[in-house]
Amino acid sequence: MIITRTPLRISFLGGGSDFPAFYEEQEGLVLGATIQKYIYINVNEKFDQDVRVSYSKAEIVENSKLIKHDIARQVLLDYDIQNHFEISSMSDVPSNGTGMGSSSSYCAGLLKAVHYYKTGKILEDKILAEKTCQLEIEKLGKPIGKQDQYFAVYGGLISIRFSKKEISVKRINCKTKTYDALQKNLFLVYTGINRSADDILSVQEKNTRTNAQTKEAIGKIVDMAKLLEKDILEDNLSNFGALLDEAWKLKKKYAENISNPKIDDLYLFGKKNGASGGKLLGAGGGGFILFYVSESEQERFLNNMNAFKVLPVRFSHTGSEIIFKQ
Repeated sequence: MIITRTPLRISFLGGGSDFPAFYEEQEGLVLGATIQKYIYINVNEKFDQDVRVSYSKAEIVENSKLIKHDIARQVLLDYDIQNHFEISSMSDVPSNGTGMGSSSSYCAGLLKAVHYYKTGKILEDKILAEKTCQLEIEKLGKPIGKQDQYFAVYGGLISIRFSKKEISVKRINCKTKTYDALQKNLFLVYTGINRSADDILSVQEKNTRTNAQTKEAIGKIVDMAKLLEKDILEDNLSNFGALLDEAWKLKKKYAENISNPKIDDLYLFGKKNGASGGKLLGAGGGGFILFYVSESEQERFLNNMNAFKVLPVRFSHTGSEIIFKQ
C-alpha cells in the first residue's frame, strides 16, 4: 500500500500565461501558493484480478482499459498495470470544478504513487511535473495550461516562469512576518457552482492564439505578477488586493462565461464588506473566489459573509509526497 498527499493551489496572478500560445512568444509568469487542502491517493495490489477505482464514483472492471476515469486509466496503462490493482482517492474540498487545480493534483499524486509501486523509486520533481503535463495535455488532450502541475509537484509560495526554452520554479523567500500576514489576509469563498472548465479553457486557449486583446490582457497581468512578486520579496503587501482586483477585471476579457451575474454579485458583496480585491480561481464559471482582506476589516468581512462557505488560507510547505508506504 502506498499513500500520497498532494496539495491544491491558489494562483494570485499570471493565469493564462502558462499556455504555449502565450509563452512561446513572450515570457509567462504565474505567482501563487499551495494550501493545506489536499488530495490523498491510496494505491494497493488487489487480491482478486479486478481493478477497482474509487473517487466520487466507484468502478470495478476486469481490465484497466475499461476504466472510465481518464487519468486513472492512462496512468495504469502507461505503467502496464492491467489488473489486480486498486486506487482510492479522497479530497479535503470538492474535487471537481473548484478552480484549485484538483485534476492535476490527482494526476501528480497518482503518478508518484504508481511509479513508486512499480520501481521502488521516487520521481524527481521536475520529471514528475513534466510527466503530469504530458499525461494531461498530450495524452488526454485536456485544454489546460501548465501551472497546476508544477504547483502540485513543488508546493509552497512560488513563482513559475514559462518560456519556449524551459519552465522554472522559484521559491518566494519573504520575511516570516510577511508570509504570515499574507496567508492570514486571504480567504476562500465558495460560489456554490461546480463546473467543467474544459469549454472555457478551450475558448481561452483559442483566443490566446488568435485574439490580440486576449494576449494583451494576459501580458498586462504578467507585468502585474512581476510587480507583486517584487512587492512580496520587499515585504510590501499594500498593493496586493488592488492588483488582484485589476487582474480580475482583465481576466474577464479572456473568454465568455468566465464570470456570471451570481459570481459578480458575490465578488461585489465581498468588496463592499471589507475586501480590497480578489479573483475567481481557475478557468472561471464557478468554484472559489479568493479575497484579500486586511486585518482591520476581517471581523466585518466574516460577519457579513456568514451565509457563504468561507475557508481561511494556510499555505502548505511541500508539494506531492508519499506519506505512507508498505
